[in-house]
Amino acid sequence: MSSPNFDPDEQRLRILFQGLKQKDARRIPEFSAILSRTGKQSSRRYAGQSALALIGSVLLFLAAIYAVEEYGKNQDVTDPSISQWQSPTAFLLHSPDERFLTSVPEFGKPLIPFTQPSINTEAL
Repeated sequence: MSSPNFDPDEQRLRILFQGLKQKDARRIPEFSAILSRTGKQSSRRYAGQSALALIGSVLLFLAAIYAVEEYGKNQDVTDPSISQWQSPTAFLLHSPDERFLTSVPEFGKPLIPFTQPSINTEAL
């Protein structure tokens, strides 16, 4: 049994990964260079983005105030009586077949009326 250090496939993989590390190291700049560069560039970008965000939030706030005022103008100021109140979901308590729940079936009489379909003998 061979040791992993002497396995040719293992050695080849190690060499390939070492080459990838070196290639990445040449392509990626130093952390300190990135850190110093982002301070100058991002401050200008951040100032522009924050100004846009501030303008957008002020416009949104003004639009909300306008909408609330307009909505209030169109509302009826009279309060409805509690006896006139209806549940907004009352229709869910009614079903199309509610008549079957409130009636007693009779023997010999179908619950659902059955009509014999007519057959057009002239078309045959």
